[in-house]
Amino acid sequence: MKKQLIIFGSVFGGFFLILLFLPMAFNGKVDTIVKSETNKKLNATFNYSKLSISLLRNFPKATIELEDLSIVGAGEFAKDTLVSTKSFQVVVNLLSLFGNSGYEVSKVVLDRPVVNAIVGKDGKMNWDIMKPDSTVAKTDTTPSKFHLKLKKLAIDEGRITYNDRKAGQLLTLNKFSGTLSGDMTADVTDIETQMKAEKVSFTMGNIPYLRDANIELEANLNADLKNSKYTLKKNKIKVNDLEASLDGWVAMLPKGYGMDLKLSTPALAFKNILSLVPAIYANDFKSVQADGKVSLEGYAKGQYSDSVMPSFKIALNVINAWFKYPNLPKSVTNINLQLIAENPGNRLDQVQLHVPKFHFEMGGNPFDLSGNFSNLLGNTAFAMKAAGRLDLGGIKDFYPLEAGTGLTGLITANLAASGTMEQVQSGQYENINANGLLQINNMNYKGKDMPAVRIPQAKLQFSPKFAELSNTQIIIGKSDISADGKLENIIPYVMKNQTIKGTLNVSSNNLNFNELMASSTTTTSNKSVQTTAFVVPKNIDFVLNAKAKKVVYNKFDINNLAGQIIVKDGIASMKNVQLGMFDGTITTNGSYSTVDPKKPAVDFDLNIQTASFAKTFVSLDMVQKLVPIFENVKGNYSVKMSLKSLLDDKMNIDYNSLLANGLLQSNNVQVGGVSALNSLATALKNDKLKSFSTKDLKIPFTIAEKAVNVKPFDVKIANYTLNLGGKTGLDKSILYNGKLTLPPGTPSPLGINLSNIPFQILGTFSNPKIKLGTAELGKSIANTALSTAKSAVAPKLDAAKAEAQKKMDQIRADAKAKADALLQAAQSQADNIVNQAKNPFAKIAAKKLADETMKKAQQKANDIIAKGDEEAQKLQVSK
Repeated sequence: MKKQLIIFGSVFGGFFLILLFLPMAFNGKVDTIVKSETNKKLNATFNYSKLSISLLRNFPKATIELEDLSIVGAGEFAKDTLVSTKSFQVVVNLLSLFGNSGYEVSKVVLDRPVVNAIVGKDGKMNWDIMKPDSTVAKTDTTPSKFHLKLKKLAIDEGRITYNDRKAGQLLTLNKFSGTLSGDMTADVTDIETQMKAEKVSFTMGNIPYLRDANIELEANLNADLKNSKYTLKKNKIKVNDLEASLDGWVAMLPKGYGMDLKLSTPALAFKNILSLVPAIYANDFKSVQADGKVSLEGYAKGQYSDSVMPSFKIALNVINAWFKYPNLPKSVTNINLQLIAENPGNRLDQVQLHVPKFHFEMGGNPFDLSGNFSNLLGNTAFAMKAAGRLDLGGIKDFYPLEAGTGLTGLITANLAASGTMEQVQSGQYENINANGLLQINNMNYKGKDMPAVRIPQAKLQFSPKFAELSNTQIIIGKSDISADGKLENIIPYVMKNQTIKGTLNVSSNNLNFNELMASSTTTTSNKSVQTTAFVVPKNIDFVLNAKAKKVVYNKFDINNLAGQIIVKDGIASMKNVQLGMFDGTITTNGSYSTVDPKKPAVDFDLNIQTASFAKTFVSLDMVQKLVPIFENVKGNYSVKMSLKSLLDDKMNIDYNSLLANGLLQSNNVQVGGVSALNSLATALKNDKLKSFSTKDLKIPFTIAEKAVNVKPFDVKIANYTLNLGGKTGLDKSILYNGKLTLPPGTPSPLGINLSNIPFQILGTFSNPKIKLGTAELGKSIANTALSTAKSAVAPKLDAAKAEAQKKMDQIRADAKAKADALLQAAQSQADNIVNQAKNPFAKIAAKKLADETMKKAQQKANDIIAKGDEEAQKLQVSK
């Protein structure tokens, strides 16, 4: 017996090891099959991070698991992920991998899938990714070995979105879980399905038909898989507390779907309908008492495709209903509602929504709403009315407010509007009927973890062309706002999410954004608060004329703000906005853009006048990081600069993208306690550099590549001139080249008679190093020595020059005297020759002889002078 147990244990252990390690041998083959077969069939990018195989999980079948699976569309959907899932499991007959009859898949499980189904405005569907047979034939003539013999499909906590951009429909399901089981290998089979989802919302034509609902589905289907027709048998659909069932069938057609469905609600009560109101369903709904007559019916029949809509109708009637929270003193009474959503034909332009009557009373205050909307998916025609009074102070008697909430005030409305969207969009206001008044008086609201809100009055008067806002005052905590102006295009904004336009005049005595944005983790003081990037809506076209005496935002204290802010196309542009900040004044022109919401951008021209260095340093993180010297500078400055940068999601500067340039000027600067200047003063043996005051300071700068680059500038320190230029990095690294110029006659601090001392400052702002320019110093020392030598011999050289000049003048004078004497003697001799001749012919001959005598004498005189000049030149003294 013992031996048999040992044999059995050995066989079982060996078999177990085979099941455990055998999948490793097939991993590569299955990986190749999955990728090749899938990509062969899809016009999409199919990928996953890991493939694993197990023979134990669903023995005797193999379980193939793909982790982090994704399918990304192609073409116009190339940036849209159709499907992604944490885990995708397929149970397959292992032996079918080695046969020729095909691969048998019996079970599929998806863990936390995300599905984004999109229909483009042109009707194209992003899930239409299967390659047509002709394409497959051209690319690969080998027949596919994949055969679906599915018996169960399971989904766990998925998120599904259906976005039909052409029809204006949006469906979202969260935490979607479900199972579908049946024999999918048969032509006709019964399928059982169970599904549930949370926070389900459905919108069509910008009208929300369902919001944040919980849905459950249990259904048995008779599936004609050969003809793709599914007939409903026993089923139950539950939406919040409303339970219903469907009878009929749905079929998949070559283009679209066919259907014949009818809605039935056998045990319907008004409380079930009340559960569809999110605010009531989410607030102690089980304890709500309610009653009233109610009926709900609906059907859908026909074909659904890109251009065809089935005829359908959903009709809800509520008569004399009421509801009450048991712990509150009063009921909401006289609730009467008629609601019909239908498409009587089969065209998209026939979809209609009618609300002939919606009436309720709260504390004797009636409120009535009605509306008719036709052609919801085209040129929508509308007719709406709203009239009544809401006593906000009485709401606490009907609806349980959150602990600590206070609400009072009165809202009065009497509004009416009718026309078509085409008339509104084309500005045919004369054909639109829109009038009425919405007014708020003495409204007070106090909530948990937020400042109190008070609206003494607000008035919105409607006309066909615009709505006029007047006498509006809002007080939130310590902040106050007064506003008036005109708003245009309100109806398209509300119904079609189109652009609202207007001009608003907004003023405030005190506006504290820190208080308005405060949460449980922030304070309402002037300390920094955690901010997030504000997205400028693209469907707002406003001109805001703003005035505010005091504004507090983050660490900024702003005074006397005035200017124009233009909001359009996702960009807020400032035009000549002036404000007091940093104890100075700022004029700015520029923009804040969220055209790309993930990359907010600023582009400003700033003109800052007489601002405080100290206040700027405390308030601006960018200055603390890039210009740390501001902490050690007293006085005021002015700067004109241009700045461009991207921002992160917390409204912080993205230093990789920051670009700026400008000119900083000051006539009042006191500098002290700067490590770099202290080190420079020590190196140059000049304590005046440690702490000094200066005027007429002009510093040109640029900011790029995470550094402030300063062009060379001069600083006057007593009688010295300090020239400096270089850069400071975001990491506080510094590299500056400088030169200290001494006034004439000033002894050099280095013990050498120098007028210019070059140096370099490097290292970091808190740990600087000084390097004197040795090559420049050497050249300067040589030039100084030569100049000194020249100065020493100058007096002797001048005396020698004077003595030589005296001798030269004497030689030249002696030579001239000899030449003059020679010429004088020659002249006497020539005169005697002429006087001794008696007759005319003799005189002519004598005259000729006399001239010849003078010519020879002049030649000899010139020779004497030239020889004397030559002798004098020999005595010339070099400089």
